[in-house]
Amino acid sequence: MLDFLAENNLCGQAILRIVSCGNAIIAELLRLSEFIPAVFRLKDRVDQQKYGDIIFDFSYFKGPELWESKLEAKPELQDLDEEFRENNIEIVTRFYLAFQSVHKYIVDLNRYLDDLNEGVYIQQTIETVLLNEDGKQLLCEALYLYGVMLLVIDQKIEGEVRERMLVSYYRYSAARSSADSNMDDICKLLRSTGYSSQPGARRPPNYPESYFQRVPISESFISMVIGRLRSDDIYNQVSAYPLPEHRSTALATQAAMLYVILYFDPSILHTHQAKMREIVDKYFPDNWVISIYMGITVNLAEAWEPYKAAKTALNNTLDLSNVKEQASRYATVSERVHAQVQQFLKEGYLREEMVLDTIPRLLNCLRDCNVAIRWLMLHTADSACDPNNKRLRQIKDQILTDSRYNPKILFQLLLDTAQFEFILKEMFKQMLAEKQAKWEHYKKEGSERMTELADVFSGVKPLTRVEKNENLQAWFREISKQILSLNYDDSTAAGRKTVQLIQALEEVQEFHQLESNLQVCQFLADTRKFLHQMIRTINIKEEVLITMQIIGDLSFAWQLIDSFTSIMQESIRVNPSMVTKLRATFLKLASALDLPLLRINQANSPDLLSVSQYYSGELVSYVRKVLQIIPESMFTSLLKIIKLQTHDIIEVPTRLDKDKLRDYAQLGPRYEVAKLTHAISIFTEGILMMKTTLVGIIKVSVTQRKERQRERGLPSTGSLLNWPQLPELRRSEARSFFPVSHLGAGAQGHGPSSAFPGHSRELDWKWSSQDSNQSLNGMPAPQAAALTVTSQCQPRNVSIFLGQNRFSLSLPPSLPPSLSPSLPLSFPLPSFPPSLSPPLSPSLSLSLSFSFSLSLFLSLSPSLSLPLSFLLFLPLSLPLSLLSYISLPVSPLLYLSLPPFLPPPPFLPFWYFGFVPQEQRAKIITQFCSQTFVIIDA
Repeated sequence: MLDFLAENNLCGQAILRIVSCGNAIIAELLRLSEFIPAVFRLKDRVDQQKYGDIIFDFSYFKGPELWESKLEAKPELQDLDEEFRENNIEIVTRFYLAFQSVHKYIVDLNRYLDDLNEGVYIQQTIETVLLNEDGKQLLCEALYLYGVMLLVIDQKIEGEVRERMLVSYYRYSAARSSADSNMDDICKLLRSTGYSSQPGARRPPNYPESYFQRVPISESFISMVIGRLRSDDIYNQVSAYPLPEHRSTALATQAAMLYVILYFDPSILHTHQAKMREIVDKYFPDNWVISIYMGITVNLAEAWEPYKAAKTALNNTLDLSNVKEQASRYATVSERVHAQVQQFLKEGYLREEMVLDTIPRLLNCLRDCNVAIRWLMLHTADSACDPNNKRLRQIKDQILTDSRYNPKILFQLLLDTAQFEFILKEMFKQMLAEKQAKWEHYKKEGSERMTELADVFSGVKPLTRVEKNENLQAWFREISKQILSLNYDDSTAAGRKTVQLIQALEEVQEFHQLESNLQVCQFLADTRKFLHQMIRTINIKEEVLITMQIIGDLSFAWQLIDSFTSIMQESIRVNPSMVTKLRATFLKLASALDLPLLRINQANSPDLLSVSQYYSGELVSYVRKVLQIIPESMFTSLLKIIKLQTHDIIEVPTRLDKDKLRDYAQLGPRYEVAKLTHAISIFTEGILMMKTTLVGIIKVSVTQRKERQRERGLPSTGSLLNWPQLPELRRSEARSFFPVSHLGAGAQGHGPSSAFPGHSRELDWKWSSQDSNQSLNGMPAPQAAALTVTSQCQPRNVSIFLGQNRFSLSLPPSLPPSLSPSLPLSFPLPSFPPSLSPPLSPSLSLSLSFSFSLSLFLSLSPSLSLPLSFLLFLPLSLPLSLLSYISLPVSPLLYLSLPPFLPPPPFLPFWYFGFVPQEQRAKIITQFCSQTFVIIDA
């Protein structure tokens, strides 16, 4: 039978494109929700007085001529209206195209269903598509994504704001004169529902079912989809969760789809108690807080309150005795598995032989960890509990008490689980890559052992006290041939035959009384060992990696993880060794991108870059928040070191009495310096691990930087970080921040997105101080474009040469006194090779204080690269005689050594690098000398 997703299967490709477009539309809606112009909310009195006469809701459509005549009667309103149009038409058009895409999506889905019913796709009907594994997944996803779109629009873009935007677009565009305009249908679909996402807001009656029924959908189709979701495991997830207590987690994705789709048939929620009882018993026996799409959480106790059948079915789950049982169970499970994971993470515990022998045990531990993390994170989240709802508050307090909930312990479990998953995945990837080579090696070694034993019993090869035995000689030669005949491609037959060979070798040792000869016994034992290794190796399968990917899903925490940021930062501050586990945590979080990108990638849609760009940008924001603590903590430690070296540690004279040696030793302060320096080195170790594993940590492109400068065309507002491999830039090219791009940036050059034809692409960039859509005064590009750009003075450079490297920092002349160099230098310092002593410079002192941005790239996987930016502040005071050999604490990655003939200056804490061996220090210096340093040019 033809593959449903094959390129020449029109039926499969049509529904795949629809589902792909649905994921892209949701990403666009989430992106746009962060860029709603505040003026459309009309919240403050100033906006109401100024714009109240030109911004209308749907009441405008009752008498547009009346409203327009009022505008024409006042010239000042006409001018304001024209100015408002010029400033906002671009963003309003972008919103309208997104709304239009939602309407087009459901129209296309209805047309596809009609085509199936009319026989347009030969031999395909809705029933036959639902019998196909891929077909039933796509049909269920298509309806589910439409429901998610409607919920996202109502939660992220208020109804009044939508109406004002649609009216503004209608007034300012030529859409009303277009014959094929579907403006009326879009307005009917997206008119205000009365819903408010504010805490404590009352839920509108018949919401959201009346909202979902604004565009009719085939009732038989909805009924068949709900039937499939009720009865089938459409994603075959149960195979990855064999234990019955994990069934609700295995079916969590399907449960979220069923929750959304039930609103298309609210009669089930209201009156069908048997069906609702079946649904709750299968999907929600031990959970009531679910994630419906990329971390958007819903509490069923609140969502199903208006529905009699649903509320009754859920009562058993929400019974306080059941809540207590579940909370206590997960508290016990989390404590047990956390101890196991910490044991597994001990150095040298996870060896290849141990992993191959205990794969089921390790996977069970991973399942328990992830299931416990999921349940505890969802059911203790603040967003899942309305503080004004007494019953929900009581249930949450019960959970917090019985689960002995501690967010720091839960975070530590998440961190250790991510590290455990990462190590296992890397080991399995390596073993899969070496699988055939090792199997052939073991086969060769086993065959050679048997050949040697055959030679021994032939009498040709002398061996102590072994008599000639032609039968054993022939038998061992036959065993050698049997081992060589094992076929790697037929793993099942090879495994069965290998077990038989092991049994035969055990029997020959026993029946022929070969135990008396230790050398023969050793040969037989070695051969059995190699055969056992062959069985282990042949059992290394990719299915284990797939299972780990399924059970390690963290998409439910896409938004909840942000609540752990402060805990994560505090843990890093207290225990710097936490940094070494960050890489695995980021990788686990990045795996959440698979959910929205899977269908887009399968459809080869051009939206892949744009959608991945948005979710990457969201991940960047989180990673930046977490990693910002690293330079902050490092500089805090550096300040403590500087204070200790400057005020507490007494300089040791060249000669002193032995009686005073203890006084000058100052073991306490020096131990504190060593301890702080070790903490800094731990931060560096963590970042270096990221660099080694993540294929480079710093990446700067001169071409991209210059292109962004031309695109932005903005004057400098701060400092520019120049890189050593670049020629000195002309001062007119200086800019404020180094632009940073991430996966999906190339989408800007690929033309319009298929889901949103003709849309502008400024908002495809995540709004931050490092992105290309950031303009003056912290405003997005469309609004900032209307500002008058005033020219500023060109920056000046302060330069310092270090060895053979040259770095520069661009400073604006309009610095406050505390940020200006106390002594302007007009002469350059020569560059000397590290092997030569620097000549003495004039005995001058230079006091500098710089602030600059450091841009880093983390490549979490071949398809995901995350930019990070740190804004660092560097106070520095140093004599000019040391300018040729200095070390600047400007980044957790930069280490340089002073020449041995120079004394340790007070500003250089890296002189005391006590916990890092000299050879490792040299390795660090070599690695970074060849890549990037930040050193100052005068």
